[in-house]
Amino acid sequence: MKRLKVARTLPFQKNRVNVTEKGKILCQAVEGNLLSKADMTAEWELFLRQIGKGEKEGTTFIANIHQFIDQLIHNAPASLKEVKFKKESLMQEAKSEGIGPCPLCGSPVISKGRVYGCSGYRETKCKFVLPKMIAKKTLSEASAKRLLTKGSTSQLRGFKSKAGKSFRAGLTLKEGKVEFNFDAKPMKNAKRKT
Repeated sequence: MKRLKVARTLPFQKNRVNVTEKGKILCQAVEGNLLSKADMTAEWELFLRQIGKGEKEGTTFIANIHQFIDQLIHNAPASLKEVKFKKESLMQEAKSEGIGPCPLCGSPVISKGRVYGCSGYRETKCKFVLPKMIAKKTLSEASAKRLLTKGSTSQLRGFKSKAGKSFRAGLTLKEGKVEFNFDAKPMKNAKRKT
């Protein structure tokens, strides 16, 4: 479930689970497959308990898993041909999942590999990108979201200068460019990382 949440296949809003277009495709792909059956999970859990008690061999379990994965990989191309989806709705969903508005054109900003980038770059030729790594610090999605929605972040720790010295600073967006703000205040009630 955690992996499905992170992949935004099953977004949670309060106590409701919503299935995205990507989630529907996943459901179609595993439909009728052992992966979609609760019985399989129960059997695996039972087998693992028996291994823990010394009643079964772990090597047998691993061999069965390997065989299962080989079968899945072999059958995947045929299974995927049966999956029906609309590319347009998948692309639209990706755009609407943005972490914040583009400061240059207003389109949603989405995660693209090593950067957060404008989803409207094809239509508007927008060139806005926000690197996920700034001065050797990985910018969290939450910090990127705050930067895009509020225009700045509170003081962040973990930046490193070219000389290798650690420093703290906030980030500010000015005309689509990220700048350090050394006067930024630390976030109130921030939990210290060890």
